[in-house]
Parts: sequence; C-alpha cells; structure tokens
Amino acid sequence: AGGCEREPQSLTRVDLSSSVLPGDSVGLAVILHTDSRKDSPPAGSPAGRSIYNSFYVYCKGPCQRVQPGKLRVQCSTCRQATLTLTQGPSCWDDVLIPNRMSGECQSPHCPGTSAEFFFKCGAHPTSDKETSVALHLIATNSRNITCITCTDVRSPVLVFQCNSRHVICLDCFHLYCVTRLNDRQFVHDPQLGY
Repeated sequence: AGGCEREPQSLTRVDLSSSVLPGDSVGLAVILHTDSRKDSPPAGSPAGRSIYNSFYVYCKGPCQRVQPGKLRVQCSTCRQATLTLTQGPSCWDDVLIPNRMSGECQSPHCPGTSAEFFFKCGAHPTSDKETSVALHLIATNSRNITCITCTDVRSPVLVFQCNSRHVICLDCFHLYCVTRLNDRQFVHDPQLGY
C-alpha cells in the first residue's frame, strides 16, 4: 500500500527528492533515480566508465561487508528459478509482499504461479541457497551529494528518510554507530529493533 500509487517506473530508480519508502513500509531497498549518471568511477574501475549499482546487500558470507546486490526471483512452490513472470515488478511492494507477483513455473509437474524474490551478493559467485540481506537505505550516490558529516562526496551512501533526503557516507555512519554503541545510546524499538 502506498508504494505503488505512483506512476509505474523502473524498480531500480527512485527520485531522492521524494520518500523512498512510505513511513509504514518495511521495505528492503532504496534505489536512486537520476536523470543523468555522472558517478565518478571508484578506484580500480576503468576510467570513463561509471559503476551504477541498483541494490546493496550485506554479504554475511565471504565478504562480510556491504556489497552490490542482485535481485532474483524463484517459484514459491518448487523454489526453482524457473518462474516466468507475467510482468516485471514496478514498485517495492511487488518485490516485498509475498505472492503479490504471479507467473508460470516452467518446471515439469509444478503448478506454481507465485513469485518469491530474494537478493544475492553481486561481488562473488553464490550457491542456490546463499542469500543476502538487502540494505534498503543504501544507494549509489550518482547525484554527488555531500555527506552530512564529513562533506566528502562518496558512494555508496546511506539515504535518510527525512524530507531533505540527507546522505551520510558509510564510513561516517559506521563511526556514528560505534560511538552510539559505546555510549550505550541505542534505543530498542519493539517493531524496528535497534
């Protein structure tokens, strides 16, 4: 509800000037929409070629860090990647709400028609069972917005859900979290956690 009320758009692009997810959503990812893709390539990437990642995940396997992610779909009945979707997802609710998207499973003898979406780490090959947690507030900083703390322009960034869409680089966010943890200032919310 709320997430699909806008005109359908690419799932991998959302305007930072508006709310990425409704306040009552428990969504998995935030995506960044821009009219132009002017990222400065990260160190180690070929000059003149920008890197644009639509999803970020926490890889708890070999990487043990934030990495670009891949969105995958499978049949919710047989759990095989053989489902052909009737139409692609157009908003986060399509991906996040179970059984919202339908299709036709191509596995023999499987009557499945419901899609199940999940995320994988994009930095290394993964097994069929290996999934990663999507980080819904982390996005590529393709608009070169400065970090609210250190004023550097970095990518990826964490995008706050405030009206101003402030961003903080991951290094500053990590330092902030460690400081709050050391000062015992994390507050537990029964619905959201810490």
